[in-house]
Amino acid sequence: MMESAGLEVQSMGRHLEPDADEDEVSASIGGDGAPPEHAEPTGAGDAWPLQPSTGPDGLATPDAPSLVVENSNVASPVSQHEESSAELRTELAQLRAKLEDAHGQLRQRERQLADLSNVLADMEAREVARREQTQTVRSKATEAVRAAEREMQSARRRAEQAEARSRDAQMPSDVACRYGVTQSRYHVILMH
Repeated sequence: MMESAGLEVQSMGRHLEPDADEDEVSASIGGDGAPPEHAEPTGAGDAWPLQPSTGPDGLATPDAPSLVVENSNVASPVSQHEESSAELRTELAQLRAKLEDAHGQLRQRERQLADLSNVLADMEAREVARREQTQTVRSKATEAVRAAEREMQSARRRAEQAEARSRDAQMPSDVACRYGVTQSRYHVILMH
């Protein structure tokens, strides 16, 4: 960068003073393109004031403006690429960490869902068993009630039959008694 600045100053010197030779212009800014000793920069971003080109008599050309070369620290494309790559790697690592965290949460939710599904299946199985047991109890109770009703009907029929037989057994004696009384009365009447 300093060499390009020296070349630019040399070309401007030739433009300002056609009669000045290249050695004199180079001597005004230093043989190797460095700034003069009395114009050393104090830090990055400082400027080097350069002496204007001189004429044949060694005096500065009054109309020639003083030149200033900026010493700026410009980052090279390689360093910028490295910084961008580092930022991308950091962002990629953060995204991977977030993705792994999301996968972990998803696996945890899947385990919770599986546990809930197992609990629900267990509850459904218990409900089915309870319904079957209730239906069995109801069937047994209904059958017991029907059996009791049948037994009561049988007992009622047996009681009715016994009562009928009892009435049938008492009827001949009653008839005989009545017939005997009638004959006695008739005999008494005839005797009188």
